Amino acid sequence: MAQFLGFFAWLFMEFAGFWCIAFLATIPFIWIPMWMNNTRKEKAGIITAEEPRQTIANQEGYTVLFKK
Repeated sequence: MAQFLGFFAWLFMEFAGFWCIAFLATIPFIWIPMWMNNTRKEKAGIITAEEPRQTIANQEGYTVLFKK
């Protein structure tokens, strides 16, 4: 029984390791060029960062009952 459970543990680690390596392998080819492209667009003024959302206490329709 221990060998059977150990096999499933090993199988899980194999699958997790494979997908982790596949995920990390995409970083230099997809993520970094996308990040550099967005940085270039921000500097050129083509896109801008979104304004941060208001906290619930400052939104219309909410009443703060207790405030420290």
